[in-house]
Amino acid sequence: MKENIQERIRIVEKTELIMNLLQYRMYEIRYDFTMKFNQLTQQRNELKTGMMLKETESQAAFKIIETEKEIAECQNTYDAQHRCVKEQMLVSTKVTEPNICQY
Repeated sequence: MKENIQERIRIVEKTELIMNLLQYRMYEIRYDFTMKFNQLTQQRNELKTGMMLKETESQAAFKIIETEKEIAECQNTYDAQHRCVKEQMLVSTKVTEPNICQY
């Protein structure tokens, strides 16, 4: 009985550690996305408000389009990474639950 309880505790602790690591990874992904997104959004806004007066309209328009593409790519990358970590969390939970219940 005591060994069973100790084994459950070990499994729960390992699961907790894995979840903490995955949650930290989720935080890193969100932080990186937010920083990049804010930078690109600011860049786009500066282009739109004419902060770069040296540029001709066509150059500014081209840069705005490129920035919009980068923003979309940034969002897609974030979504993919976020989904991946969430799936890892689900898999981790599914793998450890039966082990906890068997003891």
